Amino acid sequence: MNGMTVRECYHILNLSPGASWSEVKAAFRRCARQSHPDVARSSSRDFERISEAYMTLRDRFRSGERFEEERAGEKGRKIDLSWMWDPFVKASSWVSRTVEDVSRKRKEKKEERERTRREEEARRARVLDDAISEAEESLEAILSRVDRPGSVSDRGRLLKRLESSLPEVRSLAIGRLLPSIGSSEVSSAIERCISRFGLDEEVIDGLATLKDPMGSLRYAMAGAPHFRSMTLGVARKYLKWIKSIPGGKSIYSGLPEPASSQVAGVLMAQWPQDLPLPPVSRIESFLASKDEALLVPLLRQLYRRGCPDRLMLRIRAISEKSEDPAVKAWSRAIVCRSTVV
Repeated sequence: MNGMTVRECYHILNLSPGASWSEVKAAFRRCARQSHPDVARSSSRDFERISEAYMTLRDRFRSGERFEEERAGEKGRKIDLSWMWDPFVKASSWVSRTVEDVSRKRKEKKEERERTRREEEARRARVLDDAISEAEESLEAILSRVDRPGSVSDRGRLLKRLESSLPEVRSLAIGRLLPSIGSSEVSSAIERCISRFGLDEEVIDGLATLKDPMGSLRYAMAGAPHFRSMTLGVARKYLKWIKSIPGGKSIYSGLPEPASSQVAGVLMAQWPQDLPLPPVSRIESFLASKDEALLVPLLRQLYRRGCPDRLMLRIRAISEKSEDPAVKAWSRAIVCRSTVV
């Protein structure tokens, strides 16, 4: 502490050399408020330097040592200011001693909270793992007793599940019956299930793996009447599947008009090139839609294959009124081609 010169002490407190005691005290309070670790969230080094400078000046004032900047009338005077300094010095000393203790305790509390949090997360993970393992073991035990491969009773239960009103139950049952689909009993039951309830994406994925073209064609035709109510995802997979089946493209012509204009758009986008377009009456119904998801693929097909004269008035109206750029472009292209011809 005594290594600082008086000039350095004044400089640390942002004072000019020779400042009075009241100025020193005010400067210390100001600097202490700004640099205290609890306020500035910095290291305690700056605060300790300020405290050291303050106490050095305090000792000088208490001992009555002369300052170069003192006035002539005050030379040689011994001033005892301990009665003013003692309370503030005691507070400053306490702060200096406890700065590091407070910081250390805060760090310890933070580490303790973090350790407790990690232990709680690990405990929850163990509980969850134990619950999952127990559920898996129970499920395996049930399946080993109930669903033995090739078991006649097992097949009977699965065939019974094909009549369930829950799509998930039927889908799981079909998936488990696919290895036995060579059986006429199983094949007929699956075909009846599809005819009654239709298809979903998981069932289509399973049927697409079959190597029997005739069987695949029967299942595809069984699901065709449900095309009207298919969702967009199911319709996409269904159309792709039937196009891959030998003879499956012919199913396109018999598909009912879908309720969703987006599904109708997928139908026109995937319509086989070697298959005539749907009847003009159905195309007229499609052209009445304002959904570009349907109009764009339909107009593209009409442009490539040629547009019947019966549809030109409607397409010309679409080219004039539509606000969709793609719809307007294809419809105008059809109108321009008919004018040139």
